[in-house]
Amino acid sequence: DSLVDGHPAEAKKFCAEEIWEAGLFDEFFDPEDPESAYEYMGISEENGISPELLNEETKDSVIRFIETYNDAMFQEYELKDLSVDGDTAKADVNVTYGIDPEKMSGMDPSELVSEEEQDAIFEEHSEEIESVMASDGEEAAMAILYNALLPVMMDAMGEYLKSVEPSTEDWNITLAKTDGEWKITSIKSA
Repeated sequence: DSLVDGHPAEAKKFCAEEIWEAGLFDEFFDPEDPESAYEYMGISEENGISPELLNEETKDSVIRFIETYNDAMFQEYELKDLSVDGDTAKADVNVTYGIDPEKMSGMDPSELVSEEEQDAIFEEHSEEIESVMASDGEEAAMAILYNALLPVMMDAMGEYLKSVEPSTEDWNITLAKTDGEWKITSIKSA
């Protein structure tokens, strides 16, 4: 239920460490730690814009997107079969995704905002960008552009997620009971 409710940190406690570390739930972003979402969106020192230069509106838009994304990721699941043999269990589960992780991984957020809208945002801030570029450098100037454009893109991505048709996948899940607690030790697409 933690995944369906969009709480990946809660789901972690039901997984064996190797499952979590294998990256099976990397599609989730942690709203308490938006750094992974910033990296996904190319916001990094390496790409010329430090997350510290984002204003509160922009940070809030990223958090809103993360919450929408996590809520949309897993819509529901249906237990098809369960067998228990001592301290081992196998479950066949049908999972309904609210989004297609494959499509999202290659998505360019700028594709969801028209070129005209992007140009208008750039035009609106061009004098300020030019001035800041001359006085404070490229990173500060890029921060102005990111702070103007990113909230629009995040909202567009959130709306896009709400419009995507659900898809389903069957999973074979193996669990092991350790110290009285069941933990997922394997998840495979059926």
